[in-house]
Amino acid sequence: MTKKRTIDPAMIDAVAQNMFHVMPLIKKRLLHMDMVQKEHGTPLSHVQVLAMLQDAGTMSVSEISRRLGIAKPNITPLVDRLYEAGYVDRQHDENDRRVVNIVLLPAGAEKLAAIRATIARQIQVQAEDLSVSEFRELSDSLSSVVRILSSLKSSACSRLRAAFFHIYMTRKRPGFFPKPAHFRRKRQEKERTGKAGSPEIAGLSPTP
Repeated sequence: MTKKRTIDPAMIDAVAQNMFHVMPLIKKRLLHMDMVQKEHGTPLSHVQVLAMLQDAGTMSVSEISRRLGIAKPNITPLVDRLYEAGYVDRQHDENDRRVVNIVLLPAGAEKLAAIRATIARQIQVQAEDLSVSEFRELSDSLSSVVRILSSLKSSACSRLRAAFFHIYMTRKRPGFFPKPAHFRRKRQEKERTGKAGSPEIAGLSPTP
């Protein structure tokens, strides 16, 4: 039996903390998607789908859902809007007619190119404060992040997100774990009335 590999908890904690720092920094310093959306009228999720289709050539709705980590019922209306805009088309799979593949149309490729040009201008402005070596380091670091995270299986990604969330919440508020809304309401009612009441599900009452 293969021995499970153990990673230093301090390293996991460092990665988790850097993740929570880097995401806001990218949005604030490099990628102003609110400006991109205002200029092009295209949300980030739409841009991501267009970019994936350009790289992959064709993808099913299930594949798009899996790659983005968004539930399939939420992907379908997104694809519908791209279809109505003339950016993508639907094609039945040659091997299985039950499967509908999504393909990028020339109009979608043009829209994606325009959005990438806007993003490139934003980065160019921000890069003026960086040295050539710093900008190269940033480029190499982002390439490494994409390569490493792309190699993770979806199940591993789910565990990683759960671990980061747990570390973040326990460090931010030690001993705190989010409780279902039902029990939060019960507890608020108890505090207002001063009555203990009884939870509807035995054994799941919130701890003080």
